[in-house]
Amino acid sequence: MRRALAISYRTSRRKVSRRTFCSAATPPEQNSPSNNNKHPATPAPSDADASKEPFIEHKKVWLNVDKKPIFPWRHETEPLERLVDPNISGGVIGPGFRPMPWWIKQLFTLTSAVHLNVPWYQVLTTSSWKQELADAAGFAFSQAVAGVLSNRYKVPFQTIVSEDGTIDFSTVTEKTDENETTDTVETEAENNEKDDETSPEIDYMMEKKLRKLYEASHDFGKDQMKIVLQTEPVHCELVSLLFIPYITRQAVNDAPSLKHSFRNMSRQVEKKRLDSETGQPINFVQLVREAFRIFEEYANSRARFNPDEGYAEMESTVIAQVLITCDEVFSVTDVATGMIMQGNGKQQRVFHLVRLEVPVKEHISQDGGKPLFEIGSWQIVDWDDLEDGNIWFI
Repeated sequence: MRRALAISYRTSRRKVSRRTFCSAATPPEQNSPSNNNKHPATPAPSDADASKEPFIEHKKVWLNVDKKPIFPWRHETEPLERLVDPNISGGVIGPGFRPMPWWIKQLFTLTSAVHLNVPWYQVLTTSSWKQELADAAGFAFSQAVAGVLSNRYKVPFQTIVSEDGTIDFSTVTEKTDENETTDTVETEAENNEKDDETSPEIDYMMEKKLRKLYEASHDFGKDQMKIVLQTEPVHCELVSLLFIPYITRQAVNDAPSLKHSFRNMSRQVEKKRLDSETGQPINFVQLVREAFRIFEEYANSRARFNPDEGYAEMESTVIAQVLITCDEVFSVTDVATGMIMQGNGKQQRVFHLVRLEVPVKEHISQDGGKPLFEIGSWQIVDWDDLEDGNIWFI
């Protein structure tokens, strides 16, 4: 039976909508652009490259964009460099990862799909589930951006974003003194002082660190600034899936000693790549068996047994990266001088990389039955590496 995977968002009072990953059809606005508009393909690094070093390294700062602009936004006609050049640190999976061989990325994808209740026949025979996941992530991105703008500038949410995810926003902001900022919106200004109950509550949609980046972006100085953001999603593409076994962001927050668990397991798997006797790489099937054996040992140490219910429970994390192609106009202009401080005010085709994660509970019956996966709520944790991937597990 096909199960729906959903990104949900809430208003300040109640959950009002759900966008399923397994929707009946892709909206016409999100049809794929021509091949000329797609970003360059990322070739897989060779096994020889992967054998030189572990595929996980200590977290570094990858961001080349100023983190304290007037409005934190990437408006570029090329994807992030780590998506285009497979040889740079950061790789396709995310900041903090070295380029990795195809078999590791494939293992992550397969394991993530199973935990998202994607049937095996779909995983092996079709990519439609990937497109459904990408389209839902694109929808969530539009909702989150509109929610940030609505909450920050007191603009009615429904005037910012349309049903197809197109964002049309313009505001003039004036800082009157050190402690007070006033916003003047070009349309429907009379509603600005009222809370917008149709706006999604971004506390649920966006992770705290990313949310606070935008909450802190109001310190514009003494001059008036006009912010224009018009963005229309054209195509969404799933870039990667990453499976973090048996730990979650919340678990690490509660017990910081768990932070390096994933790195330690990954290093054990890396050591198993070569046969201990011959020194030659083992085949893929053997490597998968070794990986699952290592994961199983750790799972047994993390499992919570419920004798009354007759099952063991473990919680893991699935992390998705989605590349969203948009036709976009973005500018931040000093009203007094007419000087553009950010963006260029021209429509151009740009790329946004959205990073989302979801906790998944795995229920394993003591009688050896098929495990059941309970999918939690998806949350956007970063986009365009503004928070260096907002990584918590290395």
